[in-house]
Amino acid sequence: TALYQEEVFVYTPRRELKRLPKGATPLDFAFQIHTEVGQRTVGARVNGELVPLRQELRNGDMVEIITSPQAQPHDDWLHIVRTAGARSKIRQWLRQRRHDDSVSLGREMMERELKRLKPRPEEKAIVDAARALGMTDLDQLYARLGEGQISLTIVMRKLAPPEGFAERLAKGPLEALGLGRKPAAGVRIQGLDNVMVTFARCCQ
Repeated sequence: TALYQEEVFVYTPRRELKRLPKGATPLDFAFQIHTEVGQRTVGARVNGELVPLRQELRNGDMVEIITSPQAQPHDDWLHIVRTAGARSKIRQWLRQRRHDDSVSLGREMMERELKRLKPRPEEKAIVDAARALGMTDLDQLYARLGEGQISLTIVMRKLAPPEGFAERLAKGPLEALGLGRKPAAGVRIQGLDNVMVTFARCCQ
């Protein structure tokens, strides 16, 4: 008897019996029916009446799940469900959605920068750059970019380093930036003959 007090038995509209832990909600019921049913849930009827998704189910309830192709899980659902299975499926979907969003954002960021390069690097060069940075494929590179885990500047330097950058860097920090000192030179003053003016070294 104590065992059954920790469970509730409810019915589908086809009178199929489903067993759930006590405190389970229509959302738990939906994920038990099928993962896709749970993911597409927008509402529920219990004994023919619309109820909130967080309502606790009772023994003998008949539960009908209302779905929509546009529906998708929310973070709030993690506070509604009571079963480990439903919680795990929601978390898995949310992780995948965040990953997909990061990949999409990273791809868009990369594409914007690639348009500035002439000629545009081939995909193999981009894959090689990704692997050189420790990524397994382009999706992982895009995801890291979208999540802000790697700088786009670092990726672009690996993909298309500035021409002669390494050689300039070897000359010293000022020369690498194109700010090296130039040899002192005279300046001719227009309109005067045989007169030379030179700048002091501090003004070079």
